[in-house]
Amino acid sequence: VSTRQAAPYRLLYEVLQRQQRGAELIPKLESLHAANPTDAALSEYLAEQYLAAQSWEPAEKLLSELFAGDDVYGPAGG
Repeated sequence: VSTRQAAPYRLLYEVLQRQQRGAELIPKLESLHAANPTDAALSEYLAEQYLAAQSWEPAEKLLSELFAGDDVYGPAGG
């Protein structure tokens, strides 16, 4: 994911961290993802956060969908 595409999610992370509300990041990202499951940048950023939190199963699910080129995200490599 490009830095530009992930910028809103990185900003959310920074804001929550500065407010000492970092624990709210994953639930907020999950809510955003539920509302827009085709946003590949959001999916990848959420997967990165799952990995950082050692939440392997949800990370694997999102990454599998991304790398499989699932129709939700469009053709692989595109």
